[in-house]
Amino acid sequence: FFCIIAQSNAVVFACVNTFAKERQLMIRENAKGMYHPLPFFIAKTASDTVNTLVMPCLYATVTYWCVGLKRTAEAYFVFITAFALCILVAQSLGLALSCAIPDVQVSLMVAPMVILMLMILGGFYVTFSNMPVFIRWLSWCSQARFGFTAMVVNEFSGRTFQCDPNGNHARYGTGCPVRGEDVITALEMDDLGVGQCLLALALMQIGLRIAAYVAM
Repeated sequence: FFCIIAQSNAVVFACVNTFAKERQLMIRENAKGMYHPLPFFIAKTASDTVNTLVMPCLYATVTYWCVGLKRTAEAYFVFITAFALCILVAQSLGLALSCAIPDVQVSLMVAPMVILMLMILGGFYVTFSNMPVFIRWLSWCSQARFGFTAMVVNEFSGRTFQCDPNGNHARYGTGCPVRGEDVITALEMDDLGVGQCLLALALMQIGLRIAAYVAM
């Protein structure tokens, strides 16, 4: 969860700062008839995507193997795919904020509020059932929810964990060993599969990029 949040925050702020400056250049050159906004938008987002993904994915790879998560190639690739999609959604969110709010200072003030809301709604700090009903639906707008759920299901499905019968594991069930499915259920992340989460993240990215282009 903290891998997703820390890297997403950095990406959102970087996109807001960078795109806002180049947007003014694009507007001037478009007014002179040099090119259409669509080629600029595609080229800009495509080039930034490479830079946006390389270092965060390297960080996530080192973290994955150092903390002792599931040591299989399939589990690693699911993890890094979910992580990369979360980063791309964060990039798209930064672009959308930058395009929708031309004033850089205002967009930099709005971005932390949006990020904090999405972080709280991700399911780590507060389980979904404990969220007030009137804001619970907003958790479906949080990339942290889908990314974290995909990672939890990927890590715990089909596993058992040895434990001390007198240990502090009551929230995951009273028996030992603890089943991975019980952990997923306790975290209230048993309603979505990995594939559904990855699809949701991909659709969020596409939707935010379309919104950014329209706002531009």
